[in-house]
Amino acid sequence: MQVYIFRHARADFGSKNEDPPISEEGEAEASKVIELASQRLGFRPTAIVSSPVLRAKQTAEIAKKKLGLSSYMVDECLYGDAEPADVLKFLSTFKKDARVALVSHMPLIFELLYAMIGGRGEVELVNGSIAAVSFKGKAAEGRGKLLWLLQPGV
Repeated sequence: MQVYIFRHARADFGSKNEDPPISEEGEAEASKVIELASQRLGFRPTAIVSSPVLRAKQTAEIAKKKLGLSSYMVDECLYGDAEPADVLKFLSTFKKDARVALVSHMPLIFELLYAMIGGRGEVELVNGSIAAVSFKGKAAEGRGKLLWLLQPGV
C-alpha cells in the first residue's frame, strides 16, 4: 500500500468564514505540487480521502481534477484533532495494493506520519505538501517507509 499524506492548501483566513476556503495562492501552489508530484514522483492515487473541512475538500477537488479521478471521499477520521490509530483503522478497509491520498490538517498529519514510519524527525509539512509513505502490504503503525516529501515552492 502507498499512502500520500497531503496537507490542505493554504487557507484564506481573511475571508471571515468559520470554515475558510483555500486562497488563490493556495490553489495555485496545490496545483503545481500535484503536477510535479505526478510527473516526477509517481503520485497516482487510486483514491483520495478528505477531511470534512472546506479547505481540505477543495484541495481534494483540485487533486481529483488534475489526476483525472472521478470522485473523492470524505471521512471524519481526517479531522486535524483525530487520532492516527483511527486513520490506520480506516486504511485497513482498502486493498493492500491501494494508493490512497489523505487530505488533512495539523496536528494529525504530523502524528500520522510519525506513527506510520515509527519515529519522529525534522519533517516539515507546510500547507500544500505531500509526503509518500510505502508499506509492504496494508498500512500499519511503524511499518511505513517515507519515500519522498514535496513542498510548494520546490
